[in-house]
Amino acid sequence: MVATLGSMGYCHQAQEVLTFAPQRISKASCTDRPFQVSAGFMDQYLTDSFEGYPSTGQKVKVVLRVAGDAPLYVRDRQWSDNESRRRDDKGNLIIEFHISAVFALAREVRAEAGYVEILEPRELRQHLRKTAQAVVRRHR
Repeated sequence: MVATLGSMGYCHQAQEVLTFAPQRISKASCTDRPFQVSAGFMDQYLTDSFEGYPSTGQKVKVVLRVAGDAPLYVRDRQWSDNESRRRDDKGNLIIEFHISAVFALAREVRAEAGYVEILEPRELRQHLRKTAQAVVRRHR
């Protein structure tokens, strides 16, 4: 059984958290075996799971804005164990945390279909903007 957490899940057979593609799951079954996300899991996942993505090595402040009309699964997504959340005056969700694998975060933000915006760090926001512009050019 794979208990999902975004594109990650706990595989009881392998006894570890794995990243998976839902379309590749050929069989799943219900189980009464619980899975609890351990403290520090998301920080470790975002730091360690993206080989080939540059990391600053030091934690930097990240500020995300999640659109108020985003689907519930996007609004409820946990980005870090140390995140803080608040609403802005337009009903958007502002999430702040610190992370070292900032470019891995860009991949995760792109996966949320435009509902999540990087406000800080500015360099990461600019990187994501350039990537989005390239996608638009290629899909005209």
